[in-house]
Amino acid sequence: MSGTVRRVRLSLAGGLVLVLGLALALALDRIGPDTSGVVGYVQEGGEVHAVRPEDSRSYRRGLEYFGGKSNLLADDIRRYFAELGWGRPLALLTAACSLAGSFALFRAADRPARPRDQEGPPRF
Repeated sequence: MSGTVRRVRLSLAGGLVLVLGLALALALDRIGPDTSGVVGYVQEGGEVHAVRPEDSRSYRRGLEYFGGKSNLLADDIRRYFAELGWGRPLALLTAACSLAGSFALFRAADRPARPRDQEGPPRF
Protein backbone atom coordinates (compact mmCIF):
# COMPACT_ATOMS: atom_id res chain seq x y z
CA MET A 1 0.00 0.00 0.00
CA SER A 2 1.49 3.33 -0.98
CA GLY A 3 1.92 6.18 1.47
CA THR A 4 -0.83 8.39 0.06
CA VAL A 5 -3.42 5.59 0.01
CA ARG A 6 -2.51 4.76 3.61
CA ARG A 7 -2.85 8.40 4.64
CA VAL A 8 -6.23 8.78 2.94
CA ARG A 9 -7.59 5.59 4.52
CA LEU A 10 -6.39 6.53 8.00
CA SER A 11 -7.73 10.06 7.64
CA LEU A 12 -11.13 8.76 6.49
CA ALA A 13 -11.19 6.28 9.38
CA GLY A 14 -10.32 9.07 11.82
CA GLY A 15 -13.08 11.29 10.47
CA LEU A 16 -15.57 8.44 10.59
CA VAL A 17 -14.68 7.58 14.20
CA LEU A 18 -14.96 11.25 15.17
CA VAL A 19 -18.33 11.87 13.50
CA LEU A 20 -19.96 8.60 14.58
CA GLY A 21 -18.59 8.82 18.12
CA LEU A 22 -19.79 12.38 18.67
CA ALA A 23 -23.19 11.56 17.12
CA LEU A 24 -23.52 8.59 19.47
CA ALA A 25 -22.49 10.76 22.43
CA LEU A 26 -25.15 13.32 21.52
CA ALA A 27 -27.78 10.59 21.24
CA LEU A 28 -26.77 9.12 24.60
CA ASP A 29 -26.95 12.55 26.20
CA ARG A 30 -30.50 13.01 24.89
CA ILE A 31 -31.63 9.63 26.25
CA GLY A 32 -31.28 10.80 29.84
CA PRO A 33 -30.91 8.87 33.08
CA ASP A 34 -32.28 5.43 33.85
CA THR A 35 -35.68 5.68 35.54
CA SER A 36 -36.25 1.99 36.25
CA GLY A 37 -36.94 1.21 39.87
CA VAL A 38 -38.08 4.72 40.73
CA VAL A 39 -40.89 4.82 43.31
CA GLY A 40 -41.40 8.59 43.31
CA TYR A 41 -39.90 12.03 42.87
CA VAL A 42 -38.90 14.72 45.38
CA GLN A 43 -38.37 18.41 44.63
CA GLU A 44 -35.52 19.97 46.59
CA GLY A 45 -34.01 23.36 45.91
CA GLY A 46 -35.78 23.75 42.58
CA GLU A 47 -34.49 20.41 41.25
CA VAL A 48 -36.45 17.18 40.91
CA HIS A 49 -34.73 14.01 42.16
CA ALA A 50 -35.84 10.42 41.69
CA VAL A 51 -36.47 8.35 44.82
CA ARG A 52 -35.45 4.71 44.72
CA PRO A 53 -35.98 2.08 47.41
CA GLU A 54 -32.23 1.76 47.97
CA ASP A 55 -32.10 5.44 49.00
CA SER A 56 -34.15 4.76 52.13
CA ARG A 57 -32.73 4.56 55.64
CA SER A 58 -34.19 1.12 56.25
CA TYR A 59 -32.40 -0.28 53.17
CA ARG A 60 -29.06 1.16 54.28
CA ARG A 61 -29.63 0.03 57.87
CA GLY A 62 -30.30 -3.51 56.65
CA LEU A 63 -27.14 -3.47 54.55
CA GLU A 64 -25.10 -2.33 57.51
CA TYR A 65 -26.72 -4.88 59.83
CA PHE A 66 -25.92 -7.85 57.59
CA GLY A 67 -22.60 -6.75 56.11
CA GLY A 68 -21.21 -3.91 58.18
CA LYS A 69 -19.67 -0.68 56.93
CA SER A 70 -17.83 -2.49 54.16
CA ASN A 71 -21.18 -3.59 52.72
CA LEU A 72 -22.36 0.03 52.67
CA LEU A 73 -19.16 1.08 50.91
CA ALA A 74 -19.47 -1.74 48.37
CA ASP A 75 -23.09 -0.76 47.66
CA ASP A 76 -22.11 2.90 47.19
CA ILE A 77 -19.33 1.94 44.77
CA ARG A 78 -21.63 -0.42 42.86
CA ARG A 79 -24.30 2.27 42.51
CA TYR A 80 -21.71 4.85 41.41
CA PHE A 81 -20.49 2.66 38.56
CA ALA A 82 -24.04 1.67 37.63
CA GLU A 83 -24.96 5.34 37.23
CA LEU A 84 -22.01 5.88 34.87
CA GLY A 85 -23.73 3.65 32.33
CA TRP A 86 -26.57 6.10 31.64
CA GLY A 87 -27.11 9.59 30.33
CA ARG A 88 -24.52 12.32 30.47
CA PRO A 89 -21.58 10.41 32.07
CA LEU A 90 -21.78 7.72 29.38
CA ALA A 91 -22.08 10.40 26.69
CA LEU A 92 -18.96 12.17 27.98
CA LEU A 93 -17.03 8.91 28.11
CA THR A 94 -18.10 8.06 24.55
CA ALA A 95 -17.12 11.52 23.30
CA ALA A 96 -13.72 11.33 24.99
CA CYS A 97 -13.02 7.86 23.54
CA SER A 98 -14.03 8.94 20.05
CA LEU A 99 -11.82 12.04 20.29
CA ALA A 100 -8.87 9.95 21.46
CA GLY A 101 -9.41 7.32 18.77
CA SER A 102 -9.75 9.85 15.97
CA PHE A 103 -6.69 11.74 17.23
CA ALA A 104 -4.68 8.51 17.15
CA LEU A 105 -5.84 7.75 13.60
CA PHE A 106 -5.11 11.28 12.38
CA ARG A 107 -1.70 11.12 14.04
CA ALA A 108 -0.97 7.78 12.37
CA ALA A 109 -2.03 9.22 9.01
CA ASP A 110 0.34 12.14 9.47
CA ARG A 111 3.29 9.87 10.16
CA PRO A 112 5.41 9.02 7.11
CA ALA A 113 5.49 5.39 6.01
CA ARG A 114 8.77 3.50 6.25
CA PRO A 115 10.47 2.63 2.97
CA ARG A 116 10.09 -1.00 1.88
CA ASP A 117 13.82 -1.70 1.96
CA GLN A 118 14.05 -0.89 5.69
CA GLU A 119 11.67 -3.57 6.97
CA GLY A 120 12.35 -4.60 10.51
CA PRO A 121 11.15 -4.00 14.01
CA PRO A 122 9.31 -0.72 14.57
CA ARG A 123 11.35 2.20 15.82
CA PHE A 124 9.96 4.32 18.63
